[in-house]
Amino acid sequence: MKKKLSTDNNSLGTRSFSVVSPHIPRIFSARFISLYAHFCLIIGFLLLGSANIYYFTSLPRNLQGLLAQPVNASLLNTVLTESGNPQVQAIVVDILQQQGRADLVQRHISMSTVRNQQLDGITALLQKNPLFVDGYGYKTMLLYRNGQCNDARNVIAQARTLDPLREDIALIEAKLLASFSHPEACGREDTR
Repeated sequence: MKKKLSTDNNSLGTRSFSVVSPHIPRIFSARFISLYAHFCLIIGFLLLGSANIYYFTSLPRNLQGLLAQPVNASLLNTVLTESGNPQVQAIVVDILQQQGRADLVQRHISMSTVRNQQLDGITALLQKNPLFVDGYGYKTMLLYRNGQCNDARNVIAQARTLDPLREDIALIEAKLLASFSHPEACGREDTR
């Protein structure tokens, strides 16, 4: 098995050696393989992009077609309160107003306002207490934002058992307990 050695002179005057084996055939050039890989990558991105565009443009129309039929107003109210998608909420609000259920729309708006005010209060408390680094306040705020009032209470109770004298926990607990006195403040009630 003989190997050919080729020598090249480069600009520094040193010699570089490369081993070329005559026994390994080259079916495709490296450039062809690189171009083919880039072509496949571009086609893949185009397919994924078109699938995403189709999904996101057809979802509201499908939902609108589904909800345009006469449906139960309480189911629409559930979709309205539990959906975090503003586009879906706008469609449900339009359908509720067409069905003459402006009371449900107003109740949803007032619930959102109260919930946002409570979240702003909790956020302000967390900003005033920068040493509150153990995550209880942040986790409580996230649970509260998701409408999981009982879980938020449990997190505050855990924080209280760890350190009952901390003022920041007491402030957040007082704010949450005040908001829990209004059932609409939490968005929706826990069913657990």
